[in-house]
Amino acid sequence: MMVSSRAFWSVLPKRYRSASCRAARSLSDVVIVGAARTPLGSFRSAFDKVPVAVLGAAAIKGALKNAKLKPSMVQEVFMGCVVPSGAGQAPARQAVLEAGQLFSFS
Repeated sequence: MMVSSRAFWSVLPKRYRSASCRAARSLSDVVIVGAARTPLGSFRSAFDKVPVAVLGAAAIKGALKNAKLKPSMVQEVFMGCVVPSGAGQAPARQAVLEAGQLFSFS
């Protein structure tokens, strides 16, 4: 699925346009190549002791594997966390690092 970056930015509320997001405007196309989710579990069940970052990393690795991509080919990861309480600081960033993705700053 390809989406024009202009169309993407026109629907994104201004409050979500951070400095890092503005840097992404230089991309001519936004391409979603894969998606995955963590396994479902009920409250205090089998995944109770598994850290949020580890579950998120499994989803990221699964999306990369299904899309047949190397981690170095990914420019950005968009990830959500439904119940972040107790997940620590920036659970999405933790999951990306746990999955082996490298950050670069320019």
